[in-house]
Amino acid sequence: DRVQRFANRLVYGSRATPYEVLSNFADRVGGSYDAAELLPMMARTVAQGVGASRVDVWLSIGSGLVREATWPQTPPEHGQSVTTAVDDMTDLTADRVVPVRHHGDLLGAITVTKAPGEPVIPAEDKLLDDVAAQAGLVLRNVQLIEELRSSRQRLVTTQDHERRRLERNLHDGAQQSLVSVALMIRTIGARLSPDDPACAGLDAASEQLRLAIEELRELARGIHPAILTDRGLGPAIESLAERCPVPVFVDYQLTQRPDPIIEATLYFVVAEALTNIAKYAHATEATITATTTDTDSALTLDVTDNGIGGADTTKGSGLRGLTDRIAVIDGTLTITSPPGQGTQLTCTIPLTPTPQPTNSVPHQDSIPMPVGASQ
Repeated sequence: DRVQRFANRLVYGSRATPYEVLSNFADRVGGSYDAAELLPMMARTVAQGVGASRVDVWLSIGSGLVREATWPQTPPEHGQSVTTAVDDMTDLTADRVVPVRHHGDLLGAITVTKAPGEPVIPAEDKLLDDVAAQAGLVLRNVQLIEELRSSRQRLVTTQDHERRRLERNLHDGAQQSLVSVALMIRTIGARLSPDDPACAGLDAASEQLRLAIEELRELARGIHPAILTDRGLGPAIESLAERCPVPVFVDYQLTQRPDPIIEATLYFVVAEALTNIAKYAHATEATITATTTDTDSALTLDVTDNGIGGADTTKGSGLRGLTDRIAVIDGTLTITSPPGQGTQLTCTIPLTPTPQPTNSVPHQDSIPMPVGASQ
């Protein structure tokens, strides 16, 4: 055993032996690690085991391969292009390209590049084959997660498009028809004398039409508010706050519009939170804060109140449904509600690198400003 360790030290130097690489990777696979985190670990483990200058892990998605992890994790030099997707295994270039399969299905590949003039020895070839054999199940799990995320993303996108279509149909169809009828009644009423017996009936009909139009507008807002599409998340949140029976302070600090799916998700988070505050919190005020991190890599939305606390998140389907929707865009939703100390709802969502310009202007200072409290 001592002779073997000495031989390993002579051959591999300070880096891990093939056995240590396999043992380390097996521990990672068997441990409580997230499947997505295993891919960078896999790249690093292989690089350390074979002394590679670069290792890439590719995942088979659709009809092509997508780069999912790289070691070392160094950004490309200025002007250097990096391939992130290829159509086929034959398009991968490296000293070694090792396919990863599970039950005969091609799930991805591991590509290894060594320093110039340094060959891949047979023991390292064997190591790559053994790691690829163990990696099959990992890539299978990652592939399933990606497929599930894509499926949920398509579902949310389809739902949002359908919401917008219904809102437009209500606004351009039924709502406009009712407004036209109301104008006709008003025109007929103007032609009658004030003491005409028909005036009372027309006034009652006009009032009922007004209520019906208002209810239809509220229904359209609940399906998908036009203000969210036209003006963005900031004005839409302020509109919700103005209609809340509890005074609401809004501190909206975003200077760019997020992706439409993120905007819609956060809008419904605020709508559900304010509904719960009005119904159950016994609060005298609430605060909505929307900020981004210093690097603009994530958006945080906080909704807090000074109510009785003790919110039971297991009851009702509203927040549970929002949690599923937030998970689609890789966000998190946490609720802190100690009895007697109010409730804080925090939603954190990673942002895309190219958000759209906003149409709304943020507050000029960081002090929350009250936007409405209709009693």
